[in-house]
Amino acid sequence: MERGETVEGFIEPIPAFVERDGERITVGHICGKCRRLYVSTQLHWDSRAVAVDCCFRQCACGALTGGTSWTACEECRERLAREREEERDRARREKAERVLFREYDGEWLFWEEGFYADLDTLLDHCALEELPPPGDAWACRPIKLRFDVEDMLEHALSDHHDEAYDQISEAEKDALQRQLDAWCDATGVVSYEPDYKRLVILEEVCGDATSAG
Repeated sequence: MERGETVEGFIEPIPAFVERDGERITVGHICGKCRRLYVSTQLHWDSRAVAVDCCFRQCACGALTGGTSWTACEECRERLAREREEERDRARREKAERVLFREYDGEWLFWEEGFYADLDTLLDHCALEELPPPGDAWACRPIKLRFDVEDMLEHALSDHHDEAYDQISEAEKDALQRQLDAWCDATGVVSYEPDYKRLVILEEVCGDATSAG
């Protein structure tokens, strides 16, 4: 039995023929369930097997994968994704610098796919969700609003003559960049992203907070 044929409710693919010189030649197969046609080509050289996989491809666990583009069912795909993420997290933790919270030079923390403006916000979240305080969290690094003068000038001068850019001196570009940086800083626009090179250790301070509560 080929894969898919043991699935309950399996429907045999339908051969697709062409007539050539009075002879029927199989050129592909049609999925028995959804009626999608698979023509025999270098990509689908065994059109019947591909048609079987269309709606009846099996995961290693025995469940249906949900189509030819998947080699595993949804449940197994989610499990594998979790395992990959856990492995990625372990690798990050092994390489990360450990920073005690009292020595952390930032405020924002990243924990369990969420950003927290400070430790109190993180602890409040844990208390609200009835979660134990974390022993560590990822540091965060700021992303400031910035404009690049070179990119701006390239766009602004796109409809000008070819020598227009050369008419602007380096000193003038530097002066404009400083003005733009000052304007960006004045807006106060700052975002944050996880800094996977630094792991902030919270055990001591979280333990104190728990005892105080």
